[in-house]
Amino acid sequence: MVFSPDQVVQIKQASLARVICDSSDDITHVQRDAFSMVTSQDEYVSCKSIPQMDLKMWSDCCMGMYVT
Repeated sequence: MVFSPDQVVQIKQASLARVICDSSDDITHVQRDAFSMVTSQDEYVSCKSIPQMDLKMWSDCCMGMYVT
């Protein structure tokens, strides 16, 4: 499968920090690099500032295809 340029842009925005924000109930701030140790409170950013993938870039990928 080949991704369109718009899809590649969206894939590059994916991050573990975004996954943590999206899948947690009460987390509102995370470090941008979820694999690095935080050494000061200034390293936390709001989940609102971390880019989300726009899944609309895949809306035409499966038109007419049905999974049974």
